[in-house]
Amino acid sequence: MNRLPEDASNGSLNTPSPELDLLLSQLYACEEQLQGWIKLSDRNALLFAKDPVAALREANLGIDDAALQQLQSILATVARKTM
Repeated sequence: MNRLPEDASNGSLNTPSPELDLLLSQLYACEEQLQGWIKLSDRNALLFAKDPVAALREANLGIDDAALQQLQSILATVARKTM
């Protein structure tokens, strides 16, 4: 994948990492399952809107914990930059 990740510690652009590629491939692989899980209930949709990482864990779609931790870090960085 040809994406340039942003380093969470200093906001600089780096070359793509194997960890980011793994995260993205896992997210793409479970996208349809995740959409189905979200549609199962309003509770699932609300959880995904409030805390996507917790929702991904609860949906149990096979995304490994290291990838979910990386996603949490990325989301935290985005949240800090929008404040």
